[in-house]
Amino acid sequence: MTTPIETVPTVPPADLGETVASFAPEAFEIPSGREELWRFTPLRRLGGIHKTLTSETDPKYLAPDTVAGITVDVVTDDAAIIDRVLAPTDRISSLGWQAKSSVGVLRVSDAAKADEPILMSVVSPGGGVTAGHVLVDVAANANATVIIDHVGQGTYVGDLSVRLGDGASLTLVTLQRMDDGAALVGNVRA
Repeated sequence: MTTPIETVPTVPPADLGETVASFAPEAFEIPSGREELWRFTPLRRLGGIHKTLTSETDPKYLAPDTVAGITVDVVTDDAAIIDRVLAPTDRISSLGWQAKSSVGVLRVSDAAKADEPILMSVVSPGGGVTAGHVLVDVAANANATVIIDHVGQGTYVGDLSVRLGDGASLTLVTLQRMDDGAALVGNVRA
């Protein structure tokens, strides 16, 4: 009698746990730093934002306005974009979503072809906590290279959501060039 051989995947899964996604912070446990997701995060340095978060300043979303087919808007009504962003998958991101007052939306219109990279700076202007969110929305058959440059002071909490239309092509570069002593907490989700 022969025993069947189990097939072992060549690449192990990155995360064996279930992923919770919710805009409600209550859906997540308060991290202690022992969880795999938070193992390398210096929670003490974040000043308690993993427990509760209040945004003290609003981020500034800066981008050139002379590129054909590219628009940058600041949206303050969640209902206008809630169907275009993915729900947060951790407590700090969820707290950041609740605390933010605006979302920076960079749109690349249908079939637009950006010859040069598009730079959007997300500026955290103060020394306190700044909560924001960025949505890069690339329409069908568009082609662009987008650079999201995080700069500023204090602690910035905010995710980056990416939406691609059919046949769209995006090269995305993120820079974290915050001042010394500053912190940035966020995820990139597509």
